[in-house]
Amino acid sequence: MSVLLWASGRGAGAQDRLCRVLAIAEALGTRGIGTRIALPAEQAALGWLEAAGMRNPVLLPDREPELAHLRAARGGADAVVVDVHRPLSRAEVRALAAGRPVLVVEGRGPGLAEVDVVVSLERDARRSRALHGPAWVPLRRAVRLARDLRGRPHPVPVVLVRFDQRDDDEAVERVLAGVALARAGGVRLAGRVIADPGAPVWSRLAGLARRFELSPPVAALPDAAIASLVEADIAIVGGGMAAYEAVACDAATIAVGVRGIAPLVAGGGVMGVAAGADEERIAAAVTGLVRSAGARAALVRAGRALVDGLGAERIADRLIAHLAPARTIDVVERRVG
Repeated sequence: MSVLLWASGRGAGAQDRLCRVLAIAEALGTRGIGTRIALPAEQAALGWLEAAGMRNPVLLPDREPELAHLRAARGGADAVVVDVHRPLSRAEVRALAAGRPVLVVEGRGPGLAEVDVVVSLERDARRSRALHGPAWVPLRRAVRLARDLRGRPHPVPVVLVRFDQRDDDEAVERVLAGVALARAGGVRLAGRVIADPGAPVWSRLAGLARRFELSPPVAALPDAAIASLVEADIAIVGGGMAAYEAVACDAATIAVGVRGIAPLVAGGGVMGVAAGADEERIAAAVTGLVRSAGARAALVRAGRALVDGLGAERIADRLIAHLAPARTIDVVERRVG
């Protein structure tokens, strides 16, 4: 058996999509199912994919219709997993499936009516059939196991700030200024920064880190991101998969903006701060957690109750359940023919 996974490797949320398809591919692989990932030939995405150990992806040309290349790459695949940023049409899903099960993560558009399984990070009334919530968020095995690598809390709490392609320069400066303001207010902390190398602010981040007296930034490639999160007592992220990974690594997490993580905030696993919060509000959140080990521990406990890291395994098992009857029908049809 084999599965083709199609991900958008460009634009806002690209790293989130790669994280999810990698996690699902890994879970399928442990069940003996071969996988290939198809994505645009974008340098940052390919570098991130290679760093995660996924070789020989299917590269989709820039100026040609994706569907034709996906259908060719699909070949003998028994199912297709889709995690893209744009709406899917009914015709597109039908052509891509051609009788195969299709699973879509965080999808939208009329094509969802043709899909066998939909996975959504949040409950959405328009997706009544969706598997939703933290239990279904696909995380790589390395993220789940990172909890076991965590040592004792640091005497001086480590505050890790993580940025991605959705964080503009103004937001980045506001968050870094908030961390600096907390320290200026008398709390002792060690500030560190990691970021997606494809983020717009990446070229300026080293200078900003010096300006706010933080450690030099580290590229948030898979292994480096996990290692940084395991070392962090407090993580400041912008929502999305970064928040789920921080929670899975047992970091007390502040989310500036709550995109895709409403269940984490509602369940007390993440401290939510409005996306447009000023540096004083960010400084207050950081100060409160630095000064209270109890508050940090409460966030971690709630996060553990919400995120067990087994979402990719659940998705793989659900897809396999759809694969089995489809495979049986295919075998019967070939025997009859």
